[in-house]
Amino acid sequence: MANFRNHYEIPDNVATVLAPEDAIHECFDNDTLHIPVVVVIEGGVRFLLTTLLRQVLAHYKLSHMQVSGNFFWVVMDINAFNEMLGTSLGLHHIHYLYSISRTKDALTYYLKSRDSRKKLVLE
Repeated sequence: MANFRNHYEIPDNVATVLAPEDAIHECFDNDTLHIPVVVVIEGGVRFLLTTLLRQVLAHYKLSHMQVSGNFFWVVMDINAFNEMLGTSLGLHHIHYLYSISRTKDALTYYLKSRDSRKKLVLE
């Protein structure tokens, strides 16, 4: 766990626990926020959660536990574009290029390109 914290630059004031999969559905108190490891590793989520990520989740009225890796991937890549290139891409751009969709089991939401010819995040 120490290597994980160090590699992904998790601040000391953020507690990390390797929890069993069924713990995702439990919320012990208001200070607990369950974030799957895959979201950090593949989705690019960092702490503190970025303003853009919080805005997009709030706009769609979703919690971080309801969205797929693709959702995080798109939002966090746009956030990285903004930081690296000095752009100001935001919720409007995401909403213009992507629609929110649900998986077949209706448990998870993801971002789907509105027009296959127009994509902000390719890979």
